[in-house]
Order: sequence, then structure tokens, then C-alpha cells
Amino acid sequence: MNANSLGLEINTFKEINSMAEKGGIVFLGSDYFASLPIGELASVFNLNEKIFNRSLSGATIESIGKVLDDCVFKLQPSKIFVNLGEVETQNNMDISELICAYEWLLYTIHGKISADIYVISIMSDTGHAKEVNTALQRLCSEVNCKYIDITPALNFTKPNLHVFNIIKFYVHSHPLDFADIMSMR
Repeated sequence: MNANSLGLEINTFKEINSMAEKGGIVFLGSDYFASLPIGELASVFNLNEKIFNRSLSGATIESIGKVLDDCVFKLQPSKIFVNLGEVETQNNMDISELICAYEWLLYTIHGKISADIYVISIMSDTGHAKEVNTALQRLCSEVNCKYIDITPALNFTKPNLHVFNIIKFYVHSHPLDFADIMSMR
């Protein structure tokens, strides 16, 4: 991740954060979430929640840890959807190191704000990614986070739509009734 582009993105986040209403929903990730048109998909699926995408292309768990204040804490979200580990997995980082870094990140977030944290699987079906996803699922059960597996979307012709279709049910701040579910189709 280029330091100049990171600085520009963080400055943009700071500007938006100064106007944002607290208590919304934050999507925090690397390449996959950075390229996912989250705002547009939320609109298409008639989601009324305040959603902020604070994802950075090329971000690692370590680099995101350095910008949590501007990407997460200042927004005081009620929910956070985390999709990190792509870069580390592509670089074949040792799984125990990756999980250690992820655990540190999740504890850091838990220690600063009271939000529901959803860890999103890595969007890949490689052997290494599958092992990482299994370890992430285990970690979530240990650190009071929810795990969402988005890899089934790889089997669809429009995987991004399917991914958001999976996640949208967790985005709502209230339990969904039948009418809510039917309006999101």
C-alpha cells in the first residue's frame, strides 16, 4: 500500500467522519471490500442503515491496526464487518502468525468500542485460504465474534451480489420479519 494514497484515503475518511452520525455500520477490509460497491448494494437491497466502507486496497492486518482510530473508533459503530487477511494469505503468511495478528486486532477493537464484530471469510477457495478460513472461524468462537462464510458465492455468476446477499441479513439493526426479507429481494 502506497503511503501517499493511504494518506489521501485516511484524510477522506476523516472528512466524512466529521459529518457522519455515530452508531452506524463499518465495513473494514482490504482489496475485496475496497472494490465491493457497498453503498450501491445497500441501496439496491433497500437497506436504510448508515453504512461506511473503511476498506483500503492492499491493506494488511498490521496496516489497518495503525488506522483504526480514523477507520473505526471515531465512528463508534454498532456493527463492524471485517474482511482482512487477503494480502497475508496471498503471500502465504504462516497461519498461526496471521491468526495471532487477527486476534490482536479483534481484541483492540473490543477494548475500545462496544460493537458486534462479524469476521468475513477470505474470498478464495485455495487450499491456504481454506485453512485460514477454518482458523478464523475457530478464532471467532474464542473471542466473541461472529463468522460469516462468503466462499459459497464463488459458485455464482455474480459473486459480489451473492456476497452482499449473504451479509445483508446481519446488517439490520433490528430482527427481520417476513415483510423486511421480501422487500430486500
